[in-house]
Amino acid sequence: MTKLKPRLLVFLILCLMVTTLSPLISINRASAAVTTWRALFLVYRSTDVTFTWNGQTQRVRTSMSSSDLQKALYVIRRVPSTVYNWSRGNTYLSQTIVYPDHPISSVTSLGANGFWVSPLDIKADINKYAPQGRYDSIFVIWRLDTDSGKRVPSLGWGWTVRPGPWANGAGYTTVNIPQQHGDWLGRYPEQIFLHEWTHQVTGFYEQLGYRMPNIDRASDYGYSREEAGQVFLSDVLSGRVPYGSTYIGVKPSIWASSTPRYLYAAQSSNYLPRVTSLTPGTGTSYVGRSYSFTATYYDSNGAKNINKAYIKFQSSYYNRSVKIWYNQDKNKIYMKDLSNGVLYSAVPGKDVVLRGNIVQINARYTTVSLSGNQLTIRWSIVFEPRADNNNYRVLASVRDDSGAYPDYKLMAYRYVR
Repeated sequence: MTKLKPRLLVFLILCLMVTTLSPLISINRASAAVTTWRALFLVYRSTDVTFTWNGQTQRVRTSMSSSDLQKALYVIRRVPSTVYNWSRGNTYLSQTIVYPDHPISSVTSLGANGFWVSPLDIKADINKYAPQGRYDSIFVIWRLDTDSGKRVPSLGWGWTVRPGPWANGAGYTTVNIPQQHGDWLGRYPEQIFLHEWTHQVTGFYEQLGYRMPNIDRASDYGYSREEAGQVFLSDVLSGRVPYGSTYIGVKPSIWASSTPRYLYAAQSSNYLPRVTSLTPGTGTSYVGRSYSFTATYYDSNGAKNINKAYIKFQSSYYNRSVKIWYNQDKNKIYMKDLSNGVLYSAVPGKDVVLRGNIVQINARYTTVSLSGNQLTIRWSIVFEPRADNNNYRVLASVRDDSGAYPDYKLMAYRYVR
């Protein structure tokens, strides 16, 4: 039996422990209003997955080499200081690294884009290491290829979903290490984590109602290809992205408003509201005719706890989609035409017609009623000519006063003719 050298033995023991790391720069958090964002990094040193690709069942078994692990840790440990610097001191990332003692054992299909390690694939580890309210972000680092070149098909380098119940309230990102024991390249090898983390951050604050830039479209805001990395992300993370006559992004006041762990910790004793019905269901609608769509929303904490109730008519063409909702606190209905971003509003019962490119809403005949735990909205809708010859998915969601909300639920299909 080969004996392990003491230093190697200590290294392996440390790899099995949960390690909380400090940033690589000195941050005096007591003297500055810095938001702390807690992040868990799950480093899986081995992979053993079976999947079906192109009609064939395949299995990939692989593991990180010692060099792979050291290079990944070097990059991961750079993330906190880069977050602090690129956010211009607005947020501090508290980093915890965990090495699960088992391989990645399943992957989830992304269709033509291959596979990824979704929150469902490691749900037991999320529940074990990241119970609700403990972390704002979860990162999964894994290897997808073997030394012989066999690999789990996956388009791209990182995949992200915004904070939500699928990851116990945290944002969720997976990043695979460079293939064939490659190096993490570039001046900022940690940029992949910054980019994906910024998706988490902007997705969270966008859900709270703040306008955020599209992280994948830096050129839309006047940034060159060379500026799409550090310069653009730094402006996003400090609220300095030019947008018309103003600036958007995560401004200091937005950082200070909340982080996912606080929001979802508050929701842990709160019941998630839900959409219960929509009529009419699947069928055909005709341009120019008036239709009454009746949606019911339920909250176990009482209908008065519902803040916003949504319906979305979603076409395969983004510029022919529309989102409508009712804000109970303001007693107003809203319509956002996704073809031009214009927002319309009116008070239910008032003699006002909201006219968009896709639909018009007659506020006079739109009614809202509450009964116990149920909120019912009867929307008076007419499809405009531009909606003609389109098939729409009718989706619905609801948000309560604490900010808790489920994903949009597919309620019906409407074929507009």
